Amino acid sequence: MKRSFILYALVAILVIISGIKILNNRHRSQALQTAPVAQILDAEVYIARDTVIHFQLKAIGSLRPNERVEIRSEVSQRIVSIHFREGSLVEKNALLFKLDDAILQAELKRISIQEELAAQNEFRSRVMLERGGLSEQVYDETLYALRLLRAEKGKLEAEITKTEIRAPFRGYLGLRNFSVGAYTSPADVFTVLEDISTLKLDFTIPERHASNVKKGQAVAFKVVGIADDFNATVTAMQPAVNDETRALLVRAVCDNTGRQLIPGTSVKATLDLQQTTKSIFIPTQCLVPSTKGYSVFILRHGTVASNPVKTDLRTNQQVQILEGISPGDTVIMTNLLRIKPGSKLNITKIF
Repeated sequence: MKRSFILYALVAILVIISGIKILNNRHRSQALQTAPVAQILDAEVYIARDTVIHFQLKAIGSLRPNERVEIRSEVSQRIVSIHFREGSLVEKNALLFKLDDAILQAELKRISIQEELAAQNEFRSRVMLERGGLSEQVYDETLYALRLLRAEKGKLEAEITKTEIRAPFRGYLGLRNFSVGAYTSPADVFTVLEDISTLKLDFTIPERHASNVKKGQAVAFKVVGIADDFNATVTAMQPAVNDETRALLVRAVCDNTGRQLIPGTSVKATLDLQQTTKSIFIPTQCLVPSTKGYSVFILRHGTVASNPVKTDLRTNQQVQILEGISPGDTVIMTNLLRIKPGSKLNITKIF
């Protein structure tokens, strides 16, 4: 009886062990059947290479008049007449303001009378000197008196000229700040005169592009509120980059004979430049954005890897890579949403 019990127990144990093995084999077979097979993805790639390209540099600038001056008086005096209309076009040397010169005119009249008398005395003294009836010393004193009066007269005439405030160049006048009868000083601004037949376009560019901009280069720009495009020509640049902004100030000139443009307006300028040194440019579609910046997928030894990159210049289709890619690297262009680091690829096209 005891032997039978042991025999049955052994048989039961063997049955249980066999069942467990059968179940394990079944689960293992099911797992193998359901395990995902590594998928090979199709993708197009771009071979990174050194490139020199043309690109557009955009900048914000301001329009300035060709010439601009604040009209002031050199002397403190009362305004007696005004000879222009606000906002009008005046020619060079046109009289704008006349200051009171009554005292100066009276002094000039006195000096003129004295000069006339001194000239007569000099003539008489010269005749007597020629006849030997007068010493040279006396004649020299007479001549000195005449020259002194003429010098004083010239000074008075110059002071009278300062009471006539004239336009230093042809241009448009602004609004006047004083009326007839106002007493003014050299610190007072009477009005503003601007030559706007041509305008200056001032804008700044980053220091890394300073060598790309040349004198005579064309600049296209747009003005807020005007649909038309305008053109200017680079005429000058600052000799040095600004230490604080690390930017170079550039000046261009544009025609404004139709007075369509207004000085002081902000503009959006565009320059067509050429990269002077070779660098790596890749299609913009290769970039994968993230919160930390941009990265690209690189194919190395048949496996995909993700590389962070540092970008700079952009064109409509390409972007400059400063760091993260070397010449000869294979950069993945398409199927970026499905590709992950470690993915296997089937290259369908190489650019």
